Amino acid sequence: MDSYVVRIYRRNSSSPQDLVGLVELVEVNQERTFMNFEELRAILGCRQACIPAESKNRTAKND
Repeated sequence: MDSYVVRIYRRNSSSPQDLVGLVELVEVNQERTFMNFEELRAILGCRQACIPAESKNRTAKND
């Protein structure tokens, strides 16, 4: 079973598709950032091999 921790840092109330956040892939001890709902869905819907390359290389910034 896959385990995740999802953190959503920002959400535009007038456009719920605009999400910014971080997903921790607990089993492999990795993090993936996302910039919209589609990226979040791709991370949660696929195992590590099918996560888009841009999501694999992104790192979260503490602003």
